[in-house]
Amino acid sequence: MILCRCERVIAAEIRQAVAQAAGPAEINRVKAITRCGMGRCQGRYCGFALQSLLSSLTNKGAGNVGRLRAQAPVRPIPLVAADSGSNDGKI
Repeated sequence: MILCRCERVIAAEIRQAVAQAAGPAEINRVKAITRCGMGRCQGRYCGFALQSLLSSLTNKGAGNVGRLRAQAPVRPIPLVAADSGSNDGKI
């Protein structure tokens, strides 16, 4: 079953990562190992499913496995706008 459709991570990969000897018990460690939640949606679609799966695999409450860290949306700006320090409505 596909858990993260952006990165095409399946539930078996999450189970395998958690089953390792020093397996991750925190959601952001699972994210770093499997890339689940690193895709275009930044975990908006798979975050809750990942948290629920990790909670059931580790026998911890959902609050104890953490939550995915949010990534701020970044928009590139022209270097001229950053250099002048003025914002004339172009950004």
